[in-house]
Amino acid sequence: MTHPTKKVLFITVMLLLSLLACSIGLPKQKPESLPQPPGGHIETSDEAVERAKGNLNQAVEEAKGGHETTFRITSEEATSVVAKLLQTRADIPLSDPQIWFTAGKIYMLAKLEGLGSASVSTLIVMRPLVTDDGQLQVELVDAKMGAFSVPDAVINNLTETINETLADAQFNVKITGIDVREGEMIIAGKRTE
Repeated sequence: MTHPTKKVLFITVMLLLSLLACSIGLPKQKPESLPQPPGGHIETSDEAVERAKGNLNQAVEEAKGGHETTFRITSEEATSVVAKLLQTRADIPLSDPQIWFTAGKIYMLAKLEGLGSASVSTLIVMRPLVTDDGQLQVELVDAKMGAFSVPDAVINNLTETINETLADAQFNVKITGIDVREGEMIIAGKRTE
């Protein structure tokens, strides 16, 4: 098991234990208490996954030779890509992801599985950032499991894990800007090689 995978599993276990400790004896919380995607449930599709891949490949091609390019991804495309990824990763106990972009933030709502026959709606709200050296990072603004806020220490650990994963995934690209709009995120950058 790789180091980042161990961290994700550790954080997931900590989130589960925190939730269980806080929820003993409390009535079941409705998932409607968490923010929902504007316009309702975001449907996933293979076509949206292919569009996202095509947009990424086009951006990579345009960036050759040090030219600046942009990569656009919609809420539907992001939701579809993550849903497809989760189908292949049994070690990540999330299902039914909903990802949407609005007001400079990325929202991810998903069901956390592995609580016996129950699942808990989980929300993560992130703000994307560009570091001084042109790397993409995120700041976790909020995280909830059901109606309960995730402790700051867990949010800090999760932020660190996500940013380490992002750093490992960047392909010799210097990010020059990020714009999170209603329904889409636009990332501008250029290749460094």
